[in-house]
Amino acid sequence: MNNQINGSIPEYLAELPLTVLDLDSNNFSGTIPLSLWNSMTLMEFSAANNFLEGSLPVEIGNAVQLERLVLSNNQLRGTIPKDIGNLTALSVLNLNSNLLEGTIPEELGHSAALTTLDLGNNQLSGSIPEKIADLVQLHCLVLSHNKLSGPIPSEPSLYFREVSIPDSSFFQHLGVFDLSHNMLSGTIPEEMGNLMVVVDLLLNNNKLSGEIPGSLSRLKNLTTLDLSGNMLTGSIPPELGDSSKLQGLYLGNNQLAGTIPGRLGVLGNLVKLNLTGNQLCGPLPRSFGDLKELTHLDLSYNELDGELPSSLSRMLNLVGLYVQKNRLSGPVDELSSISNAWKIETMNLSNNFFDGDLPRSFGNLSYLTYLDLHGNKAHRRNSFRVWEFGAT
Repeated sequence: MNNQINGSIPEYLAELPLTVLDLDSNNFSGTIPLSLWNSMTLMEFSAANNFLEGSLPVEIGNAVQLERLVLSNNQLRGTIPKDIGNLTALSVLNLNSNLLEGTIPEELGHSAALTTLDLGNNQLSGSIPEKIADLVQLHCLVLSHNKLSGPIPSEPSLYFREVSIPDSSFFQHLGVFDLSHNMLSGTIPEEMGNLMVVVDLLLNNNKLSGEIPGSLSRLKNLTTLDLSGNMLTGSIPPELGDSSKLQGLYLGNNQLAGTIPGRLGVLGNLVKLNLTGNQLCGPLPRSFGDLKELTHLDLSYNELDGELPSSLSRMLNLVGLYVQKNRLSGPVDELSSISNAWKIETMNLSNNFFDGDLPRSFGNLSYLTYLDLHGNKAHRRNSFRVWEFGAT
C-alpha cells in the first residue's frame, strides 16, 4: 500500500494462498480479476484509493471467507449484486466514493457479522432496506451523499446496541450513523433513542419533517447531532441538555420555533452550536455563559429578541459569534466585561436593533478580524458612537 504501482491487478494473485491482500493507495486500474473472488483463503481484500473500474460481479458471492472488503475511492460502476449477501463472515464492507447505482440489496441483511457498512458517496437510489436494522453487530453505517429516498427504518432494531467485536478498524469508526445528503423523508423515529452506541448521528440535508424526538437525549455516547437542512418543526427538546458528551449540535435551516431551552447551557463539552435559519424567538439564555468550551455560536436568521446577556463574555474560547438578522436590541455594552482573554475572531451583530455606544472594551479584542454592525435599525439617530480601538 501507499506506493505508485501501475497496471491491472495480476490474475496470478488468485493462485496464491493469500489470507490478506492490501493494494491500497496505488495506481492500479482496470477491473478486479474474477478469479480473485473464487479464492478459498482470502479473508481481507483492500484496494482503496486506486483507479479500478468495471462492476462488482455476481462471483463476489463466492468469496465466503472474506471478513473485510474495502474498495473505496475507485471508479467502480453498476449495481451492488445481491450475491454479496452470501458473505456471512464479512465484518467490514466499504465501497465509499465510487459510481455505484441502483438500490441497496436487501440481502446485505444476511451478512450477520457486519460491523461497518459504508456505501457513501455513490449514486444509490431507492429506500434503505429494513433488514439492515437487524444486523446486530452493526455499529457504523454510512449511506451519505446518495439519492436514497423514503423513510428511515423505524421497526424495532437490533443495530447500534452493544459493542461485541473489538478490532482496530471497528473502534476507529465506532458509532457513526450517517444518512446525510440524501432525499429521505418522513419523521425521525422515536426508536433512534435506543441506538445506544451512536456517537455521531448525521441526518442533515434530507427532507425530514415532524418534531425532533426527545428520545435522542437517551443517547449517552452522542458527541455530534446534525439535523440541519431539513423541514423539522416544533421546538428544541429541552431534554437535549441531558446529552452530556455532546460537542456539536447542528439544527440550522429547519422550521423550528419557540424559545431556546436554557438547559442547553449545561452542555459543558459543547464546542459548536448552530441554530441558524429557524423561527426561534425570545431571549438568548443567560446559561450560555456556562458553555466554556464553545468556539462557534450561530443563532443568525431567527426572531430572537431582548439584549445580549453579559454572560457571553465568560465564553473565553468563543471564536465566532453570529446573531445577525434577529430582533435583538439594547446596548452592546452588556459585553463591557470583555477581557484580553476573549479569543473571538468573528462577530456579526448586523441587522438587529442594537443602539448605544460601542464599548471601549472592544479595543481589547486582539484576535478580532471581522466585526459587522451594519443595518442596526436604531431607535434614535446616531445610535452607535464608536470608540477608536486602543484609545485612552
